[in-house]
Amino acid sequence: MQQKTEKKPPYRIFLSSAPEDDEWCRRLMVHFQPFIRQEKLKVWHQGLVEPGISAPEERTRALQKADLIILLLTPEYLASDLYAIEDAPLVVGSQQDGGVQVVPILCKECSWEIMGLADLQRLPDTGSPVPQAGEERDAVLKQVVNDVYHLLDPDWIVPTPHSLSYDERRNRRLLLQQVRTTWIEKGGMLEQSLQRTAVHLALRLQERPDALDNPWTRQVQELVRSPHMRSPGTSILQVYDEAYGQLLILGEPGAGKTTLLLELTRDLLKRAERAEDVPMPVVFNLSSWNSQHPSFASWMIEELKSSKYQISRQVAAAWIEQHQLIPLLDGLDEVPEPLQEACMQAINAYQQEQQHSPLVVSCRSKDYEKLVSHLKLSKAVRILPLTDEQIETYLAQDQGHLDTVRTMLHQDQELLKLARQPLMLSILTLAYQNSTVADFPAYNSPEQLQRVIFADYVRCMLQRREELPSWISFTQAQSWLHTIATNLQRNKQTV
Repeated sequence: MQQKTEKKPPYRIFLSSAPEDDEWCRRLMVHFQPFIRQEKLKVWHQGLVEPGISAPEERTRALQKADLIILLLTPEYLASDLYAIEDAPLVVGSQQDGGVQVVPILCKECSWEIMGLADLQRLPDTGSPVPQAGEERDAVLKQVVNDVYHLLDPDWIVPTPHSLSYDERRNRRLLLQQVRTTWIEKGGMLEQSLQRTAVHLALRLQERPDALDNPWTRQVQELVRSPHMRSPGTSILQVYDEAYGQLLILGEPGAGKTTLLLELTRDLLKRAERAEDVPMPVVFNLSSWNSQHPSFASWMIEELKSSKYQISRQVAAAWIEQHQLIPLLDGLDEVPEPLQEACMQAINAYQQEQQHSPLVVSCRSKDYEKLVSHLKLSKAVRILPLTDEQIETYLAQDQGHLDTVRTMLHQDQELLKLARQPLMLSILTLAYQNSTVADFPAYNSPEQLQRVIFADYVRCMLQRREELPSWISFTQAQSWLHTIATNLQRNKQTV
């Protein structure tokens, strides 16, 4: 009779770093996360201390339980009181009496040799610092994390990647190509969205930790729980990585939620196309979800089987079971309102079944705020309206063709309010390019203004289509478009 192997309790790591090195700490935690999810490790660092809790007491408790101590070596860390007062005695103790093992990780060039660290085993084992950015940095950090775990468990062997069969490789290639063709490349939604704009706008992101019911509080708890701005230029891929792939994107109608989600899809596709062991991003429109499905996974399987992706049920089910997919769920607000709460609970249940694998959701801010419960993800960001400076930069790219639009935005506050959403700014510039002041609509209410702008936009787009038969009037075309849109909405087909 074969003996059952007892599961080892998780090893505990104490991670010490300077406040200036939070980005290094976050990046290292991304690579520790697979070990944390498999309950092989528990990692403590200063960022996990919740507001109102004594940081020194938490630090002392974590140190007492630690099986291994990691020091992130940078000039800022070695120059800090944290190292001189708190951590240097730990280094001396580990060397003198065989205490808890201390492992320095060299993140930047610094004078570690004269700081009592010369006799310690450092990582990376090449002796050079971890590269400062990009894929090379992640490759080195992945190896560092594997080496750290091997120090704790010498019997552990790095799993070798599963070699795909011909059919597995073919199915994977077909799905990635379908995602790229449908959503990203020429004819896809992202390409069309970016073509409508004269210049790509870097959207402002506000982090919203208060919007989530976070199941990983002990691993990724933010020190500040109130909304706060992300640094200008922060990419959605960077936010995704910091969230360990669990992200909620919020914003007003036309704020750019879908475009941002598709930009993330594009970046994740590149990763999946480079390595066969990387999960595949797949976009799902939540508008077609309903409570008749026995589980959220079963709904995803049906969506993968649909004409959009044409994947067999058997293959789709295997991908989900093996954590081979990154679902990007667009439009929680497009689920019928009575079903939105049930849909969110189904997503949370799926996340729990999948051991909190990567998953991204987009939703209108106001619709999300109406819901009683919250999604159990790691991070949430809200897309903020455009600033006057962003709008001015956008208009300045068109070499004088939008001077009248700029004039009207300066004069009409209601028009300016609409233009703060990227979609409406794009529509305004397309509908009123080379226009005069007299071309702009008169209106009695904001709702009427928006209706007239959309009508002018539709007329402008129809005039651009040279293949449109002359016998089709604008009124007829508008009526047909209205009928198509109504039926798409009725059948929950928003794309």
